[in-house]
Amino acid sequence: MPPDGRFLIAFGGDTLDWDATFTRIDSHPSLVASYTIDRGRQLELDRTDTGRATVQVSDRDGILDPTNSSGPYYGLIEPMLQAMIGRYNPVNDTWYTRFRGFISELDYRFDPSQQVNMLTVELVDLFEFLSTVEMQPGTDGTIPFFGDAPPKGSEDQVYFSAENVDSRILRVLIGAGIPDEYQVIFSGNVELHHTVYSPGESAMSAVQEAADGEFPGVSNVYVDRLGRLCFHGRFAKFSPEDVDATTDQWDFIEWKAGDHTAVNADPVGTAHLREFAFNRGLAMILNQGYATPKRDGVPLTAAEAAGQLFRDTGSVTHFGVRPWSAQDLLTKKCLVDGADDLTETGRFAQYYVANYKQPRNRSTACGFRTMRPGTQGATKTWELMSKIDVADLVLITVASPGGGGFHLEPFYVEGVHEQVGPLNGVYDDVTLALDLSPKAYFDDVSMFPDGPA
Repeated sequence: MPPDGRFLIAFGGDTLDWDATFTRIDSHPSLVASYTIDRGRQLELDRTDTGRATVQVSDRDGILDPTNSSGPYYGLIEPMLQAMIGRYNPVNDTWYTRFRGFISELDYRFDPSQQVNMLTVELVDLFEFLSTVEMQPGTDGTIPFFGDAPPKGSEDQVYFSAENVDSRILRVLIGAGIPDEYQVIFSGNVELHHTVYSPGESAMSAVQEAADGEFPGVSNVYVDRLGRLCFHGRFAKFSPEDVDATTDQWDFIEWKAGDHTAVNADPVGTAHLREFAFNRGLAMILNQGYATPKRDGVPLTAAEAAGQLFRDTGSVTHFGVRPWSAQDLLTKKCLVDGADDLTETGRFAQYYVANYKQPRNRSTACGFRTMRPGTQGATKTWELMSKIDVADLVLITVASPGGGGFHLEPFYVEGVHEQVGPLNGVYDDVTLALDLSPKAYFDDVSMFPDGPA
């Protein structure tokens, strides 16, 4: 169980000590004024970026002032301390972790009254740490810090031999010194080609390129609310319930959220949706797909390249060409049926054409707010605001004038954004917004064989 508290810092501990001892900062009255959290990605075609949080502190007693020699944490205040943000659920009297990461900046501003220091604490998640790690070959040329002993002629390079996608990611994390507790790496469905990196390239880029080899866009690498770096293969999107049943490391939740009418119809199971908007536009129509593997020194022939292009002629005729492409993927073969790199990357292109050739209803705003405990829908709303995470599923029910709207329309959570300020002495004023992708984009997976997650 995470420790109780709105804002906690692990003073004096090592940066990557999973079992670090956290000190509750908001136990000092009025110290934490507000905070924001931004994690995930906006669109499912994006690569997930570093998660960030900002905590505003009103420090009247110099508690967190590094120049205050009489302060309780004097000499301990520094960047890269571990920090956590928690949310109190007043319905079930439980604290939940909403962000775990590291302090990147502490910015102090003296108030003109000189009665309070205004402190802004910037936090980043594990992505930032991994992005700064530079991969290097071993100093003796035989035992690299990353990868395998390179072949003759590449002794000064970082070399990874062909291996399964999850093995590649795990070995990069080991090389970067990431402890096991910070990792949730699912099994993938492809073997990757051998790969060479120049010394100094980011460990994060190697992880993301490996995930793209599994399936660009559909597979995902992100940091969850507990601070762990997660890799999900394609079947975590195709069949999340089946994947969740095989692991104890993913708390996949299917939420229901809706308007006032939907909450009245199911007050126990439906969270109260306070904001919703959607778009039906041209930008996410894709009717031409092209994907190729990375062939080291052996370019594709003209016939092979032409065989990687897929189109839906009906959609092209109607909307014009709307292309998607991913080239030089590390994909070597499918582990499920043994398909080669051309076949497997061609399936990626087929998938995008099959599922994106027609316009879909895409959510552009999905928001929730604090509710008074005891009001209808408050129990589920507080549960959602306490536990929802990237890769969860939300079923939206919203009525529209004239009889339209959504009824249990499923969307995957791609991003989570939170703005939190004080409300009363018990719980906070929370505004939570989600970036969503339509589950309808994952309906046609007929080009792929059934397999692991």
